[in-house]
Amino acid sequence: MKIKHAICLVFVLLVTNQVIQAQAVQTQQQLQVLIGSWKMQTQKGEIWERWQQEKQQLKGVSFSVKAKDSTLLEDVILGMHNGKLYYAPRTNGDAESKRVYFTLVKSTATRFEFENLQHDFPQRIVYQFFGTDSLHAWIEGPINGSIQQQHYYYKRVQ
Repeated sequence: MKIKHAICLVFVLLVTNQVIQAQAVQTQQQLQVLIGSWKMQTQKGEIWERWQQEKQQLKGVSFSVKAKDSTLLEDVILGMHNGKLYYAPRTNGDAESKRVYFTLVKSTATRFEFENLQHDFPQRIVYQFFGTDSLHAWIEGPINGSIQQQHYYYKRVQ
């Protein structure tokens, strides 16, 4: 009797793991909408995100443009690791700085939430799409004891 229960448990765990991995792959495919260039106009200039497919992951860069000068803000890898989808930015393009890994915790067809509660700020990164040409992204987390958010409203350029 114990062997039957053990076999059933192993089977359920294997099936559950495959379902979770399939959902992560489906979500990764839904995020293909990111591919291309996105621009946000600010009072100080422009902020851009550019995404491209590279092998089995998406790679993105974020940079600001003032007049004719551009400054790299971060580069990002969006891909699978150990069966989970992650968002891994590295700030200022510094090859010596380490990536911070945010794991996908919630998703719909148009909204994707990544979280790392061990990180100081941000602890959550959210991408919300409106059609194929508008994107509202925000980061949030604690600053001086209260939850703060920074919002980014992009339009597709390419």
